[in-house]
Amino acid sequence: MKKRLFYAAGFFTLLFSTHCFGRTWAANANIPFRFQVGTVSMPPGEYRISQSESTVTFKGLDGGPIATVLSRFTSVPGRPHNPSLEFHRYGNQHFLANIWVADWQEVMISRSKLEKELTREAK
Repeated sequence: MKKRLFYAAGFFTLLFSTHCFGRTWAANANIPFRFQVGTVSMPPGEYRISQSESTVTFKGLDGGPIATVLSRFTSVPGRPHNPSLEFHRYGNQHFLANIWVADWQEVMISRSKLEKELTREAK
């Protein structure tokens, strides 16, 4: 099974409440497919995504499941990127991989145990 990168750029509307040094922000996203955030399977729908220091939280706007995962904030100077969500896809399974917050700011999401297993199988 081959891993493919999938961007959901068109579905990610950034509504920043950013504090530069605290690395805190929030955004809304409409994700049209089932996806995995850490160990939680999230149904298609609208989500409020927020980061506070080293964690990212996905909360369904319709009261659905909530997922919180560890993240790492990095800067990638010279790599322009629109705000977007990046997923890894294995067959019909999607895993949140990265969140591009601004032109050079990336939030890297820790891989779940299931995604690590699928990565090994794909090789």
